[in-house]
Amino acid sequence: MDCYKNHEICTKLRKKLLVHRLPKYLIDLESIHNGYIRIVDTEGIQEDNVQYSILSYSWGGGQHSKTTSGNLKKRLVGFPLTDLPMTVQHAVTVTQAFRLCYLWVDAICIPQDPDGRLIQQELDAMPELYAKATVVISAACAAHSNAGFLEPRDQDYHQYDLPVSTVDEGQQVDGRITLFERGFKKQREPVDMRIWTEQERNNALCSFRFESEQVVWRCRETTHADSDVDMLPPYPDAYNASTFDGSMFPSMLSTTSTRNYEGNLREYLKHTSDFSKRQYTSFDDRLDAFARSASFMARDMGWEASQYKAGLWMKDMQRGLMWCRDERWTNGSTADDVPMNMTLVPSWSWASLPSAVQWDDLNYLDWGSCYSLRVSECKVKVKCPKKPYHGVEKGELTVEGYALNVFWDGRELVNRTGLCGSVRRASRPTLEPGAFNNPQGPSLARTHDKEERKRSHESAFPSDHQVSLEPSVLPAKVIWDSLLPPEPQDLTCLEILGFGGSSSGIMLSYTSGGKYKRSGYFATEDEIKSGLLGGGSKVGHHWLRQGRCRKFCVI
Repeated sequence: MDCYKNHEICTKLRKKLLVHRLPKYLIDLESIHNGYIRIVDTEGIQEDNVQYSILSYSWGGGQHSKTTSGNLKKRLVGFPLTDLPMTVQHAVTVTQAFRLCYLWVDAICIPQDPDGRLIQQELDAMPELYAKATVVISAACAAHSNAGFLEPRDQDYHQYDLPVSTVDEGQQVDGRITLFERGFKKQREPVDMRIWTEQERNNALCSFRFESEQVVWRCRETTHADSDVDMLPPYPDAYNASTFDGSMFPSMLSTTSTRNYEGNLREYLKHTSDFSKRQYTSFDDRLDAFARSASFMARDMGWEASQYKAGLWMKDMQRGLMWCRDERWTNGSTADDVPMNMTLVPSWSWASLPSAVQWDDLNYLDWGSCYSLRVSECKVKVKCPKKPYHGVEKGELTVEGYALNVFWDGRELVNRTGLCGSVRRASRPTLEPGAFNNPQGPSLARTHDKEERKRSHESAFPSDHQVSLEPSVLPAKVIWDSLLPPEPQDLTCLEILGFGGSSSGIMLSYTSGGKYKRSGYFATEDEIKSGLLGGGSKVGHHWLRQGRCRKFCVI
């Protein structure tokens, strides 16, 4: 392969990956005889550099041919090749074409026993196992383990015959040109719709991907395909200065201690948004499947594991909290699919939502001093203290910021504070020098004395003039965390970001014991239609700051 001969970066990574262990078991393709095959314990392989392929695929349900402690001894001796699902059989064919002797398939090479000890050991080493593989065979188009991926592709072509005429030395020659158009729309492949295959793709040093319309080879230096169905971006992205890509490779190649913090944070949010589109079998598996990506982010940022809070980062909490449900995407789940008493992930984390999420305007989220929310404390209890990036049992977030009590009437947000008849329009607040340099928020939010806070508020937000608000409908768009809008109820708008004439934040609903849960994301509308404020006046975010600065405990 050209990658092995001429790619300097790939060769460098292969040498560094030699220190990682092999999988416990491999399928021995040299043992194929009379239609039988066997798996082998790698401790008995007497080779210095064992080369193997890995199959990345979607199970698509149960695995009737999986290895268990009950049939392990038999499979170490030999079993019929036809016992393997069609997708695995096709992987055997491709591995032989690469002239490799070994193949790793999770359901065959990891005994699928209830206690799950060996399963967990292999899952913890998954990025290293995939990176160390000579090639990762991705059965991208296979919807399930018995679908296979080497069948002829059904490509839909349309043929057009066009008449043409040419003139050669005064003589007209009539003819026809045949044009072919392929009716194609790029779609997400089945293998890209499962949460556990995300780290498999990210950490594959070399992958051979069988898609519905093309076959793609990808390594750390190049990408090739057998058709022009989709534009293939360079890999890695030449325009991306971030060192984070969800894989283990950037730190292995880094020669400098300089970190692109903002670039990494944007890439992390994009990576998280893409991950949230994937499907799952168990809801609480999401953070477990995302754990290695989170650990790689901490490594690239130089952060301690204690900074990680159920999918978000303490040092970037304000921005992290500004996720919202992606209304353009559905992965077959809604927030109503998971009962609240069964969801262990705190409501302020994107991982609490069973559907896809997004962060609007990723390139413009470096607001810095414009965050009005102060994050005081975040307590998260993880299921296993030795695995800080994995699943959680509970979490509490203590914040302080501008809040306004509202009533959701089923259609619109109505002001509950009694201030609806007088909405101030003010210029940007003028605080003491350096107040906004504190990542926890402006010092105004730390004012606890009631009278002092009132005086500070009046000083920071002088009234330019009064605008009558009739009726008392608040100019905000809400994206609810649930697929359907909630029933009429009292809620609270908590501002996170206030800039220019706009404001955005999260909707909170009261639970009990002085604690709240997140129920949605809101953003104010700069331009208010005539009749709401009259004459198309601009309200901006200052209508929300009619409410006082308050402290909340969000669970």
